[in-house]
Amino acid sequence: MPLAILGNTPELSALELGVPWDGGQIAELPGTVDLQRLGGTVKLADVIGNDISDCLSILKSVPSDHKLVFGFSVYAGDHTVTTNQLAAYAKKLRDLGMHWKKQLKESGRSVRLVVSNEPTLSSVIVTKEHLLKDQTDFVVVLYQAKTVIGRTTAVQDYKEFSRRDYGRPQRDAFSGMLPPKVARMLVNIGTNRAHQSVETCHGMSLLDPFCGSGT
Repeated sequence: MPLAILGNTPELSALELGVPWDGGQIAELPGTVDLQRLGGTVKLADVIGNDISDCLSILKSVPSDHKLVFGFSVYAGDHTVTTNQLAAYAKKLRDLGMHWKKQLKESGRSVRLVVSNEPTLSSVIVTKEHLLKDQTDFVVVLYQAKTVIGRTTAVQDYKEFSRRDYGRPQRDAFSGMLPPKVARMLVNIGTNRAHQSVETCHGMSLLDPFCGSGT
């Protein structure tokens, strides 16, 4: 089952995807989507189960000529999970990761654990640390009664959004400058573009609601 990790405006992100939102940072997807056509989803992940030890088995299966680089990203599955719970579980996983690192090094592997000051690894960190190569950014989704484990398969192209944001042809701080991610979400919501093929969208007419805003 694919998961979408939602951005800073999760309710709007879920609306863009056309899926229910339970107040958390995660949305379950009915099928595949093209992440680079979305504005409000920062990661995509595939569920592997509910047992965190499965992550160690995956690390052991990575080809021996690859350096093992891995990390954990902890997200709230719904609105009942608190920030304190996320922080506590992230620390627990960091300690577990250090134990795995030692264990794997003793077996002769070259290993590095990627950590962050936040419970999650951002798309920037995942990209720069090459965690997509072997899909070793392990997504941990917390609920009050269960834990869901996944592997990040894609992350948002932060460089492209930064280029669009800071490379605006015109900036008007007085009237306001809508962030490109929000603009893309609104376009997708208005046209249902997130679930349509490129061929279907070809030739579609859309009046630019952000004309003159530099977006």
